[in-house]
Amino acid sequence: MPVLRGGQTADDFETLDIYFEEQVPEVPEKPLGVSQKVMGIIGYFQKGSPYEVHTVVGEKEFKQKMGDFIEKYTGSRAAYAALKRGVQKLILVNLRGNGAAKASITLKDRAAEAQDTLIIRKKDLGEIGNDCTVKVTDGDISGTFTITLTVPNMKPEIYSNLSSVQEAVDAINKLSPEFEAENANSKTEAPNNIPAVIEATKLAGGSDGTIPTTTSALTSLYKGGFDSNTGNKTGLELMKTSMEVTDITSDIFVSDAFNEELIKTAEKKNAFAYLPTALNTSPSAAAVKRETYDTEFAHLSIGHAKSKSKGWYVPVAVCDCIAHILTPVQDGTAGFTFADIESLDVPISDEDVELLTKSNVVCMSQIVDADGQLRYGLRSDYTLSKDKRLRQTYRRRVTSLIEKDYYIILAPYRSKHISPSVLEDVEAVTRKYFDDAKTAEIIQDYQVFFTPPEKIGNVDEFIEDLTVDLYNIADKIRVRLLSAADAM
Repeated sequence: MPVLRGGQTADDFETLDIYFEEQVPEVPEKPLGVSQKVMGIIGYFQKGSPYEVHTVVGEKEFKQKMGDFIEKYTGSRAAYAALKRGVQKLILVNLRGNGAAKASITLKDRAAEAQDTLIIRKKDLGEIGNDCTVKVTDGDISGTFTITLTVPNMKPEIYSNLSSVQEAVDAINKLSPEFEAENANSKTEAPNNIPAVIEATKLAGGSDGTIPTTTSALTSLYKGGFDSNTGNKTGLELMKTSMEVTDITSDIFVSDAFNEELIKTAEKKNAFAYLPTALNTSPSAAAVKRETYDTEFAHLSIGHAKSKSKGWYVPVAVCDCIAHILTPVQDGTAGFTFADIESLDVPISDEDVELLTKSNVVCMSQIVDADGQLRYGLRSDYTLSKDKRLRQTYRRRVTSLIEKDYYIILAPYRSKHISPSVLEDVEAVTRKYFDDAKTAEIIQDYQVFFTPPEKIGNVDEFIEDLTVDLYNIADKIRVRLLSAADAM
């Protein structure tokens, strides 16, 4: 869905269905609102295909899909911080460097001169496959065999009473979430071509690949891309395909260039980005860096926070993202605390807080929480816009919520024949949505004008003009919805 911000016609922008033009009169008011938000993390995890977007809900599903919380996997550090603080749903993209490989084992048959008969591989590219095992025993029925496959911290997979290699291949490839199998086509005649009995034996050869050592290579890995030969996307390019993610960050500071890519993605997806800074960045350096940005779709967050329970560091940008996921739109995140943080890579003084807040850089320092406990908490909550009217984060969030919601509301009617009853339904759902938002004080007021039926070619032309007044401390903005035809 394209969004016109300061534009004149849709010709300047991507052409789809509904266009929003935002106007910003300088009238002070206050907004309230609630938005549904989903956190996305791009980084290194113990397992999980680098070619798939992984959705996890809760710690149990995280461990099933992405592996354990291990310090060397910086993505799992970020996910641990989110899940421990109370985030339930995560959208994750895993990364793998050059040379990443699947662990495997080749089983021999039962001939006197044993030949290769069955290859079993871990589906994931990565070292975790080297800790997986395969065990072969005789089956309960004469002439059969049983294969037991294990992954750390998961229930074993048991394939019982298999009568042939191909039966084992078919069963594993159909049923296993963790392994894949290949018939090595042993030349030994049955029944001696079935796998020989072995004790639990580890797979080998699994590799996470090489983590890039140069900034440009690391930026390229995190940015990702599209492989025209396989159709696979990776990195940020893969994250862009998620229809659910609303808040995006990375597990480490990658580069200034990658932060710019996060901003571009947030602007295109009508989402929000949280930009890390490098380890040991000083407050003055962060304030200078902030001047290079001009967007209302991102935060710049200084620092790295150390976990009490794990002893590892995560970017404060991750904490900032967590806070916005857990906080209703009408509430700022300044004062949002984390009980599991014990220190920062660079201590922040009161003078630093004043400088960083003035510079619109999110920071963290010790504050007293609602229970009177001294905790580390966030100290500011401003976007990186150079326009003072656009720096309230929740102003952006409420506007994005309306833009996304209304686009979805019209979705069921786009394929329908335009009839009087359909138009009545569209008007009813439109008024109900905005009436409910007004009652909940998400918006202050709205005015809607409908196109005469005889002039409507499709449902997106039904709204002739829609203005929405939002409460805001600094200003009252108006969101004007235009049909595609009007915008053109």
